[in-house]
Amino acid sequence: MKKLLKRLTPPILWDLLKRIKPNYGFFGVYSEFSEVSYEDPWLDVGWISGQKQKLSNLESSRNEQLFLPLPHLNDYLMIPCLLINLLSQKNSIKVLDHYGGTGFIYHVIYPYLLFPENVKWSVLDNPTLLKIGVDYTKQMVAQIEGDSLGISYISDMPDPSLEKFDVIYVNSSVQYYSDYKKNIRDLIALQPKYFIFTRLMSGEGITFVCYQKIFAKGTPCRFINSWEFSEIFRENGYDLIFKAPNKEENYGRGSIHDREFKDIPEENQTPFSIHMVFGKREEKKEAL
Repeated sequence: MKKLLKRLTPPILWDLLKRIKPNYGFFGVYSEFSEVSYEDPWLDVGWISGQKQKLSNLESSRNEQLFLPLPHLNDYLMIPCLLINLLSQKNSIKVLDHYGGTGFIYHVIYPYLLFPENVKWSVLDNPTLLKIGVDYTKQMVAQIEGDSLGISYISDMPDPSLEKFDVIYVNSSVQYYSDYKKNIRDLIALQPKYFIFTRLMSGEGITFVCYQKIFAKGTPCRFINSWEFSEIFRENGYDLIFKAPNKEENYGRGSIHDREFKDIPEENQTPFSIHMVFGKREEKKEAL
């Protein structure tokens, strides 16, 4: 019936209908990204508009004159904020926000950075999202005389022979890496002291790929077995130093519309995203 309706409906009207009533959620169980259609939702007009609106809402709600500035940090942003404050208390540090979009997270936590002059934050993502972030940062810098905010925007992966980072922060993007193990190895080559992962699609079940519908378009995404994910870091000299469930982001029945499991077996379903922090293992010095 759906195929017949699509044939009888003009393409422009069909696209409009998809936007009015899109079929959100997670679909199917696959082994590889190549088996799933990629429609680049990150450049969809709905997604771009949403990112601009988030920055606009941030600006309208901002009040940095309070002891606890507005907007307040939510639970998962306390993790990078705490670690970065600890590291930057005495030394300058460099943070890579891998696929950090417009730099929204940095702008949210900036009022809570207690030593911002010691933090250099680089956002890596596609040029379209970065341009939105650059424009917003220019607007903010114009309001704060003499303060550059310590943020920069890059579209190419840094060369590990030329640049190192103290912290690599990844928020809700590992699941969209086509070859996530290779991407992790590339990040490890930058030799950070710490990795912070928030809102990671990971759980006790087997690793599998599915199709996720976001706004009017879809993308392959991967749910990753937590033990498998942790082992990659253990083998490369990092210890797991923090782990926690993210009960603010539930999947499946009762979740918001783009996080429902449509036709995925129950044994494959993960109830929520998780947070993990890894620290570089120090070599033990032999006693004299």
